[in-house]
Amino acid sequence: MVKTLATLTHREAPWADVYCGDIVCDYTNEPITKEAIMSYFSEVSKDFNLTSEDEIKRYIGRQLAG
Repeated sequence: MVKTLATLTHREAPWADVYCGDIVCDYTNEPITKEAIMSYFSEVSKDFNLTSEDEIKRYIGRQLAG
């Protein structure tokens, strides 16, 4: 499950900005700011209605497909 969660996040900003976009990248203690996460999901919400279960599944499917 941890690998799946990393796959879902580390390729996308703002995680890629901190973790170099690769799940085998060295760990960092650099924090991901609340503003960066809010900005990311603001952009995601333009393509996906994350208040709908079907849209959340579509978003996750896109993430897993890479």
